[in-house]
Amino acid sequence: MATPADLRLLELLDKWLKSLELHFKYSSLDDDSYWKIQPWMEHQRPSRWIIDLAKQKTIALQKHVQERVKMGDAKFSDALELMTFLANLFLIGILVVAASSGSNKGDDDSPPAETQPDGKNKRDRDGGDNLN
Repeated sequence: MATPADLRLLELLDKWLKSLELHFKYSSLDDDSYWKIQPWMEHQRPSRWIIDLAKQKTIALQKHVQERVKMGDAKFSDALELMTFLANLFLIGILVVAASSGSNKGDDDSPPAETQPDGKNKRDRDGGDNLN
């Protein structure tokens, strides 16, 4: 039996497939017509091969979800929803992948020596480029 997460995910995948069909149809339009056909948010216009690849991957994911539902795997769609949520936070820039600087990193994950507990480095506190 499908869980609420299964149903939400299958509904989303169906929306994506319908959207991809429209994108495929719109791919033959000239630029002026394309930008007038819908009130698009700003984006890079997808090429036909990207649309085809996205459709293939969406169908494959839809099949995986349907197979897991048949197997009674109640956690699969939950896990995909969690991954989607986290990926969106990083993709839209609310979160960014942070990495320690190789030259300033010690044996632990403490901030580099120039960064103070208030989160400001010496340049920020001094209000300029003078680091002395």
